[in-house]
Amino acid sequence: MGEAAALWVGKDEHNGVPSQPRVDLPPPPHWRLEVVAAVERPHHLEVSPDGNELVFVLDRDGSDLWTIGAAGGPPDRITVGRDPAPYWEDTQPVWSPDGESVAYGQAGEVLVVPARGGPTRRLVEGGEPTWIDRQRLLITVDRHRVGRLAVVDVDDPWPQAVGVDGGDSSSAVVAPDGKQAVFVWFPPDDRQRSDLMALDLGSGTVRSLSGTPGYRLHSPAIDPDGGVVAFVSERSGRHELHLVGLDGSGERRLTAAGADFSAPRWHPSGDRLVTIMTDAGRSHLVEVDAGDGQVRIVAEGGTWSNPNWVGEGAVSALYEDHRTPPQIRRVDPDGTITVLFAPAPAPVRTAPHVTPTEVRFPSFDGLEIPALLFRPRPNGGRPAPAVVYPHGGPTSHYGDEWD
Repeated sequence: MGEAAALWVGKDEHNGVPSQPRVDLPPPPHWRLEVVAAVERPHHLEVSPDGNELVFVLDRDGSDLWTIGAAGGPPDRITVGRDPAPYWEDTQPVWSPDGESVAYGQAGEVLVVPARGGPTRRLVEGGEPTWIDRQRLLITVDRHRVGRLAVVDVDDPWPQAVGVDGGDSSSAVVAPDGKQAVFVWFPPDDRQRSDLMALDLGSGTVRSLSGTPGYRLHSPAIDPDGGVVAFVSERSGRHELHLVGLDGSGERRLTAAGADFSAPRWHPSGDRLVTIMTDAGRSHLVEVDAGDGQVRIVAEGGTWSNPNWVGEGAVSALYEDHRTPPQIRRVDPDGTITVLFAPAPAPVRTAPHVTPTEVRFPSFDGLEIPALLFRPRPNGGRPAPAVVYPHGGPTSHYGDEWD
């Protein structure tokens, strides 16, 4: 389609002849195109420094930023006119340390907007912003599909390159004292590898914290005392949690659950982390003890994502499953789940759904492949066609999520 071509919705045709309707199988009334298209998706959730507010992206008439109280209440839209973006390609909005501003990426630029309302400022070309302090941001700047870290001042946004010259840098997080940062670096000579690097923001020196040829790691998170980094590594064959000192000492594997972990967040006490544990197509909200690595399920999936500590040990996160479009939920320490924001229209929420059955298929080497089987509703015992919908990888999957 050309650049000026508009989206066209019509009937299925073959050689210009419209397909004949199935008089024996009318379309289900609940799944009209306009109803499904009206489902709004909240994503990229982040808690404010004081734990009282959440910022998120909502796919509505665009992909604008909204805020909502961590205990609930009406949401507030803080940007207008942001172009639609696929949620899997969008970037995380981040709060300034004083909670007054939110920085985010859009169309290859870094922008800042007042959290209480006001005009948006375009700062500089770049992406993946994270705050160093109230005045400075650490961002990535892409050139020829290679990312380089840079520091920008919000009042004088001229980027100053830092980090590694060469390879690809991303996913930077800043220590609580604002003096050091940790980032993920892809060496130019091994694209199947990613290393964990530490950056001294004062001197600009870089040192390696962890890395293994042919293996990747991701999702760094620095503890509240600024001495330990949690991250995810695939060296064990699964994406398990590891810990390493910010000085590069004492690396150890924390979990051995035979599952895949993602999005670790330290509790303010530093004694545990909230994270997502994925196994057999379902992503559970879990706590991990930072000492012995014991895993406790906080809430079962479906699919949980973007966990954040709020209040006294409560967690806010996104939730969805095969019958539940994405919602913002709060899970209290006693296990009580409160839905804070559920924008799906009523016709979708009340529509009937088929509940899948968990099945497993043996592979050629004996490995069992988990899958979800959606059986058709009773049709008089007649055979029904089957659709196999595998994920092509390399390391992702289709899970129990809204699709």
